[in-house]
Amino acid sequence: MYKVEQNVGRPGQAIRCFQGQEERPVDSPDESVIAFVDEVRRTQEHPFVKRNPWLPPFDILFETRDEVLQFCKEHAARPVVRQDEAGRAALGHGRSVTTAQGTGRIFSLLTAASPWPGSSDVGVVDGIIGEESSLWVSEELDRTLAEELDDEASDIRRLSSWPIRRVFVYTDISDFSRFRPGQQVLMANGLARIARRPDFWNGDPLAERARADLETMLCIGDGYIFVFKDPGHATYFAAHLAGLIELLEAKALFPVEIHFRMGVHVGPVYCFWDLDRKDWNYIGEGINGGQRVMSVIGRETDDVVFISSRVRQDLLASNDEEGPARLILSNAQNRGRRQDKQGNAWRVYEVNHANLISDSLRSLKWIAPES
Repeated sequence: MYKVEQNVGRPGQAIRCFQGQEERPVDSPDESVIAFVDEVRRTQEHPFVKRNPWLPPFDILFETRDEVLQFCKEHAARPVVRQDEAGRAALGHGRSVTTAQGTGRIFSLLTAASPWPGSSDVGVVDGIIGEESSLWVSEELDRTLAEELDDEASDIRRLSSWPIRRVFVYTDISDFSRFRPGQQVLMANGLARIARRPDFWNGDPLAERARADLETMLCIGDGYIFVFKDPGHATYFAAHLAGLIELLEAKALFPVEIHFRMGVHVGPVYCFWDLDRKDWNYIGEGINGGQRVMSVIGRETDDVVFISSRVRQDLLASNDEEGPARLILSNAQNRGRRQDKQGNAWRVYEVNHANLISDSLRSLKWIAPES
């Protein structure tokens, strides 16, 4: 990775910087870098306005895909995705430079920024525009990055401005605020341990597949958000988890009596790198919708699992003959349209999770509590 620093050494001097190593000037015979430096010096005579305050005040030429990923994570830079001439997804470009003979071209990446008030771009659907950045990639590296954009599991896709589709299972512990803090810790920690303990899921192929599809889990204080790729797996996970909680309660194996509400929704979300958790986090309609579905259940009702109409549509369209879609649909009842606190109507369906409990779960040998 190269950077061009106007305030270090001679003007426009190229500095090679590797992760965890001291910065040092590049060798003068490196023609591609010299060409890059010359171009940057020319363009910096007419600086553009940067709207991302986290980007450093110098231009950077990346050499590898991992350098792009790590830098953009740490500096909150989101490459903008555009369609190329063939209609395929590609990274948006600003300036391009033809470097020394035999080294090809380099491109300045467009990164996501908020448009100025009054801009003609204010009406864009996602509320962002592509801003020409100081981040440069070679033609070959640009192709490598573009190849990952169609893969929703790719870190490059998550890093970009192109949203992905995910399923969110909101699990809320009823009357959580009425419990004492020590009991709240036991409840939240117990819920997480149930989700992660393999022997609670093994023996039921559908439960095993559902747990394998779990991408991450986010603690929200009075519960958890479980994130999945597939609506069928997510819904079966919710039903199985609900059954587990009730069975543990019946066997007096849960440290505190617990009741719950679960809402399942699928939709598009943007990803961002959570520096504190060292993992991806989510923003957008998909994750917000999960909370809305859970909220329309109402505080007077608990120990239930609701799914949105969009989840049900995906289950109806499922072609996975070995999946749980048919079983879930045969145990889902229409609960009509209900309004959330913003006045939006949600058509929701209640899943009879008791009917989905497998024989392997019913016959699980529970460890008796110590007397």
